[in-house]
Amino acid sequence: MITQNEQDKSVGSVQRNEKRFTIILIILAIIGVILFSYRIINDIQSGIGLTGPIISKEEAINKSKQFLTSNNFNIEGYDSSLNLYSHDNADAFLQRNLADGQGQDYLKENNLSTKSYTARFFKDSEINEFSVYIDVKSGNLVTFVNTIPENENRPELDKENAKVIVNNFLNSLNYNLDNFEERDYSTNKVQNRVDHTFRFKLKDSKIDSKYGEAYPVIRVDVQGDRIGLFNYYLFVPEEFEREINQSLSAGSLLTILSILATVFIIILAFIFLVKAFINKKANWKPYLYLSLLIFVIILISQLNDYNVLKSVYTTDMPFAVYIAIGLIGVILSTIILSSPILIAGVAGEYVSNLVWKDKFTSSFKNIPKSILRGYLIAFASFSYISLIYLIGVKYLGLWSMSMFSTNYSFLVSFTPILSGIAILAVIWAPFIEEIVFRLFGISIFKKYFKSTIVAVIIAALIWAIGHSDYPVFPFYFRAIELLIGGFVWGYLFIRYGLSTLIASHYVYNASIVAITMILIGKPVFIISGVVLFLFPLFLIPIINLIKKKE
Repeated sequence: MITQNEQDKSVGSVQRNEKRFTIILIILAIIGVILFSYRIINDIQSGIGLTGPIISKEEAINKSKQFLTSNNFNIEGYDSSLNLYSHDNADAFLQRNLADGQGQDYLKENNLSTKSYTARFFKDSEINEFSVYIDVKSGNLVTFVNTIPENENRPELDKENAKVIVNNFLNSLNYNLDNFEERDYSTNKVQNRVDHTFRFKLKDSKIDSKYGEAYPVIRVDVQGDRIGLFNYYLFVPEEFEREINQSLSAGSLLTILSILATVFIIILAFIFLVKAFINKKANWKPYLYLSLLIFVIILISQLNDYNVLKSVYTTDMPFAVYIAIGLIGVILSTIILSSPILIAGVAGEYVSNLVWKDKFTSSFKNIPKSILRGYLIAFASFSYISLIYLIGVKYLGLWSMSMFSTNYSFLVSFTPILSGIAILAVIWAPFIEEIVFRLFGISIFKKYFKSTIVAVIIAALIWAIGHSDYPVFPFYFRAIELLIGGFVWGYLFIRYGLSTLIASHYVYNASIVAITMILIGKPVFIISGVVLFLFPLFLIPIINLIKKKE
């Protein structure tokens, strides 16, 4: 029989152990914040990622309209949409082949752009439309496309007369053809006209690399007697693009394998969900409410990105029909994204109670403490991530796109904080991944393999390779990075439970998205980023107030 004194000693030992572990987390968190800050500063100085000042989406639309009207294109009665375009291969080439900061200097010196707003002007069910790409920083024209019917009748010009039109157009944009040399020319006889395509290479501006030469190129298409296309871009050697695409393809294969494994896990979870209800041990209410909440948040974020949906409208059907189909697709995809939270949540808690004897029956107990610990673990994770990347760069030939330059779709959303990229990365991913891979995944693998370590490793492996389509090279490095991280987070899940892991995952992802927003420099994005990052802290007094009333 255990005496009261022995019980007190045991409790004291656990408390001392927890205190020591917390001190270790605090030290790692401080190191992580320092290393993370250094990485942010280094990326800013290197010109990697998008930093302010930038033009607004309203300015981009207005500049697009001004360009069209000044070139006598009639857009009266046209609807408009706005999206964002990123020339990722050009960004990757500059980061890979030029020293820190030189890539951005090269872009500025040659008036090039790798990120631009895409304003589209179209009419319901009509072929004739316009797309105007405006650089997000300078506001300069990057690309112009006029889509017209193939059988549209226009005068037939020879090369010399077409080149006169090209020269006049480029002069209006302040491009001097004397600074360029003709790279190639082609012509295409369409039904009722002749189209001409000119490409000009900027002189004395090439970048030599092991893949070949890269250089600025202007492409201009003359459709009959009018400009139909203009594009000023960095030509990237095909060998480099093939290397990038092959690596990303290999990463995509790993991601597909992870998705297949995840589907199997969710099917298995559904089976145990049924068992939980049959045995009357289904704790379904918290996961149902959580699933419904995530459903509403994702649906709002998708509607908030209406501009993106509108920008990919295909004019071969009525606009109202397209929007109706799009909205149905949004609702179905939102159901697919949110339902695994209910399925894997109920099944995960049922299986974990069988395996660990009711250890996780209070997965959402003491949420305020879980949130604070989540911040600590997220900051500590930065130290590990920064360290493994330093090792990868030094010994494994690692290189990657900046974590702050992956997606800027929030620039064209109605409300930045509710943009799809923010919601999916910051809200959806932490809940779905921790519930599916940690709560249910580790529990079910523990049940069948009888080993906690094996269960944690299998769950971590499936989760890790699911992130292999990120722009990190070599493609397998991301899987290695997250396999180690997944093993650590699996241990923390067993130690602290589900809510702490969801909180830490949220904070980690929110930090990256928030900093991406803050670096833009505009008040609306700064406020959105800060609120996104601090949101869990706002919940603590609300939860404490509810508890007090109860």
